[in-house]
Amino acid sequence: MGRRSKDGNAVTHVDRTNDVTYHTFKGATCVRGATLERFWHDPKRSEGLEPNVHFFWVYTPTPDLVAIQCDGCVTQHKPSNTTQCTAFFPGRLSPMVDPSVLYWFKTKEPIKLRFTLEEVVYGPSVSGWLVRFDGPFVPQ
Repeated sequence: MGRRSKDGNAVTHVDRTNDVTYHTFKGATCVRGATLERFWHDPKRSEGLEPNVHFFWVYTPTPDLVAIQCDGCVTQHKPSNTTQCTAFFPGRLSPMVDPSVLYWFKTKEPIKLRFTLEEVVYGPSVSGWLVRFDGPFVPQ
């Protein structure tokens, strides 16, 4: 997936096939603060990319999910998820508030790496993104 140009600089080439949909988005690795976008790491599509660049499928929650502060359900808000989702605590805001930070999905702790985003595969509710970190990223 990754290659080098004639001058030796890394060139990123990504399979732009969108094979993940709302219905097949089954996991979340991290969440972007404030937007509550769910990022699901795809190790196969990350192979061969530049160092510290990873491919993620990103689910953009509906405005209703953001309004109720649903931050612990993978896609649709689940009434059974009473221990993980902030939406079950009326009046409480998600601790994931900074849009310049990615937070671990399971613990809601900030990932201690800065990042930049590049959308490479567009989809109506799930898109593919390259995430460039400022250091080594090890998925939990």
